[in-house]
Amino acid sequence: MTTHPIATLPAYQRLKAAAKAALADSDYNGPLWIIDPAIAVAQYQALRAALPRARVHYAVKANPHPAILRALLRQGSDFEIASEQELDQLLALGVDPARILYSNPIKARRAIRYAYARGVRWFASDSVEETVKLAEEAPDAAQYLRLEVDNASSDYPLGVKFGLARAALPDVFAAARQHKVDLAGVHLHVGSQCRDAQAWNRAVDEVWPVMTLLAEAGFRPRLLNLGGGFPITYDKTAPDIAHIGTALSPRLASLPETCEVVVEPGRYMSGPAGLFICEVINVQRKHGKRWVYADAGMFSGLYELMDGFFYPLELNGETPGLPDAAILAGPTCDSCDVLCEAMPLPRHLREGDKLWFYHTGVYTQNLVTGFNGMPAPRVVVCEDN
Repeated sequence: MTTHPIATLPAYQRLKAAAKAALADSDYNGPLWIIDPAIAVAQYQALRAALPRARVHYAVKANPHPAILRALLRQGSDFEIASEQELDQLLALGVDPARILYSNPIKARRAIRYAYARGVRWFASDSVEETVKLAEEAPDAAQYLRLEVDNASSDYPLGVKFGLARAALPDVFAAARQHKVDLAGVHLHVGSQCRDAQAWNRAVDEVWPVMTLLAEAGFRPRLLNLGGGFPITYDKTAPDIAHIGTALSPRLASLPETCEVVVEPGRYMSGPAGLFICEVINVQRKHGKRWVYADAGMFSGLYELMDGFFYPLELNGETPGLPDAAILAGPTCDSCDVLCEAMPLPRHLREGDKLWFYHTGVYTQNLVTGFNGMPAPRVVVCEDN
């Protein structure tokens, strides 16, 4: 693992100051999560500058904290949802349902009915069954087809569970004609944390022929949904959004003006906006290996460490020092609560030290379960946004 220069992270000083203030206000009494909506706003602005052709629909699942949603709404962001609960959050903030995409390609009938009754009119599908279900529950809504595309450049591929194979297109077209469905476009996703700036160009080239097929079949395709996947830097180098924009914008500029282009960023938008602090509660050697136990684990918001997302790290708010491999585990009684089998943690770690994990503004607080009665991280929101 190459240590990321934390001091260069966006708004690092704001997060650091907020963390120090929160820790100074009271004795440490459990995990702490600092979020700064201003960072999400800065990410949004950078994305808009890099991809001016694309409308931004923030993926609510990434970080649904109301402070993040409100800040992005003020900037003019649109939104993408995957559930009734996410829809309710947005409606409570006054978001126009016409600005919402329901891009989860697998939905319960009750969820479709619920969203449709509240004004959502754009839904994703990746199967004949879903297309028919949507036609029955949301009869005049527009559908966009989630297509299989190459996910090889991403750290977290999504192409196995989701995506319509090209061979299934004739059956979907037939079902859509039978049920008078408005097949309005296509949807792709190159995978989460994609570190190849050319991946989106290749994906557009993969799916654009389907837009032509839709038109030839008598439909009115008018939406190209590029999904998310825009990366942030963890332990591996990732292209910044300006570099991705330089690579992708010429291809988007070549598309017909009648085609609306949208993106659905999640990790990119809110990931840098978070700092997670937890405490080392035990350091021991077992079977010749160093074990480090923290008071937060997979059930407390650090689940993505298990997927190899090594957050930029400070120790007690300072440079972490020389690393050495250790097994990092959470505090619960579940043996699966092991976050990493070989994580480079400072050699001199001891009980009571605090691990400061940056870039934890995404898939953190919303994955807390409360298992074993462990407390949820205390949330501190940076003000003056």
